[in-house]
Parts: sequence; C-alpha cells; structure tokens
Amino acid sequence: MISKRRFDWQNFVRPGWRLSARNVETQEVTEIGFIDADPETKELRGVSLPDGEYELVVKHSSLFWKDARDRAVRRFSVRSGDNETYIPLMENLRASIRNGVTAIRWSSEFFADIAYGIWFSPNSPVDVAGPPDAVQPALDGVTEYVFERKQTGPEYVAVAALREERQGAAAEIFLDWNAAPPPRPGDQIVFETE
Repeated sequence: MISKRRFDWQNFVRPGWRLSARNVETQEVTEIGFIDADPETKELRGVSLPDGEYELVVKHSSLFWKDARDRAVRRFSVRSGDNETYIPLMENLRASIRNGVTAIRWSSEFFADIAYGIWFSPNSPVDVAGPPDAVQPALDGVTEYVFERKQTGPEYVAVAALREERQGAAAEIFLDWNAAPPPRPGDQIVFETE
C-alpha cells in the first residue's frame, strides 16, 4: 500500500515548469521564467536573449532543487531580428568513408518545416552566405541525418538548418581524403595471463 504522505511535498510546490537558457559558448545561465501548469495556454512572452547558441532547459516543479538536471534539453540559436523563428542547432557533425563514398552525419531536433543546407569548400571557413550545394529535407520524426557524397579530394563541409528563408548557425568539419587504403595492423598474438 502506498502512503499518501509519500507525495505530500507536492502540496508545497507550485505545479509548472521553470525555463532557463544556457549560453553554449560562455556557459552563462539565464532564468527565462515560470510556466504555470493551470492555464490552458502555456507560454512566456517578452523573453529576450542576446545573440548566441543556447540550450533550453525545462524543469518540472518536482526538479527544483539546486543543480537538478532534466534530460529534455533543446539547442537553439538566437539572431538579431529573429524573434519568431526557432532554428535548431547542428550537433555531432561527423563523417566516414566507405567504398569511396563519404557519409556526412549529424543530429538535430525534428521540425516538419526545416531543411538542412550543405555547403562544400576547399577552404575554411566554408562560405554559407550563398545557396547551399545540397539540401536535405527534414524527415518525419527523424533526428539523425546522413548525406552521401562521392568525394574526390580533401574538402570542408558545413551544415546548417534552414527555416522560413532563415539560416541557423553552421557546423563545419574537414573531410580528409586519401585514395590509398588505410594501413592494416601487423599480425597480433594474444597471450593468456593469469
């Protein structure tokens, strides 16, 4: 039998969610506000953050102790004059080569009206001001993406989210290229030890 006293702490905590934004570059945390659980429309208005890349943390009222962390963290970018459009950040941009084909992979939150611009350049930083060399549309419920390209030499790639004629922050990596197969390790002998 579960005792009702086990949940008495809820009588002392206002039900809702506390929102805070952590600047990814400076690690500075800004308290955004509190959303009450009772109203039908749950929103905060008049919130402003300086330009930058942020992680939004939403803590339920049961997680209000000092340094409590929630798993639900959303990454987003704030740009001047961009008050209405949420643009997710690219995370974990990486690449691998298999059978002469380069697979470029990244993670991002799912939004139906997002596409991902992909730019290539022999130099860094990659110029992402023009139209992308390729576009990967968002797929329903997908948060991990792969773009394959037949690579012929070393180059840089940049990937950024595109939404409503706006562009998020680009992530960039160097794609090394060597036509020779990687060296194989010499024979190895395993000795049993006691």
